[in-house]
Amino acid sequence: MRKKGLGFYLRIYRKILAQDIKSKMSYRADFIISTIGMICTNVAGFISFWILFRNFPSVNGWNYYEMLFLYGFSLIALTPVQCLFDNNWSLRIYVYSGDFIKYCFRPINLFFYYQSEVFDIKGLGQLAFGIGTLAYAWTKIGLGKLYNISFKHDTQTLAGEYGDDYHSDIKLEEFVNLETGEWIG
Repeated sequence: MRKKGLGFYLRIYRKILAQDIKSKMSYRADFIISTIGMICTNVAGFISFWILFRNFPSVNGWNYYEMLFLYGFSLIALTPVQCLFDNNWSLRIYVYSGDFIKYCFRPINLFFYYQSEVFDIKGLGQLAFGIGTLAYAWTKIGLGKLYNISFKHDTQTLAGEYGDDYHSDIKLEEFVNLETGEWIG
């Protein structure tokens, strides 16, 4: 039997994902209610930080926007787990009931088929909320500041052939306005 490659599994995953989304969209009320629940959960986390930091200006040296940054980052980091591996919560039930045996008789990888059978689309809402929270905190913290760095623009410079005293004359300020972040025409 020929070994199946990444392209094969991506095509299979796309087909399984399409079927999963179609089945979830057939129960629109369930989809809408679960999406509203995910939004409420994320808003509650956001409000919890707001209430906490209205009463305490910092927690162990961390201010409101720094904690929001970490919260947004954690939402983004957890999105692949929620979207792609949500079926893990049901594994025990499948094994106890004996329904897991159906995965053993498929001509594809057992773990791949089990994991790809469920895609939690609510995780995409979590991703959007996480990106929004991260972007908001990013601007408030001031992480978007640009610095006038020099570029090493050829392999000879990178190899140090010009000596340690040589500094490249190409600077970031020649391409980007350091105050606004806009490209210079």
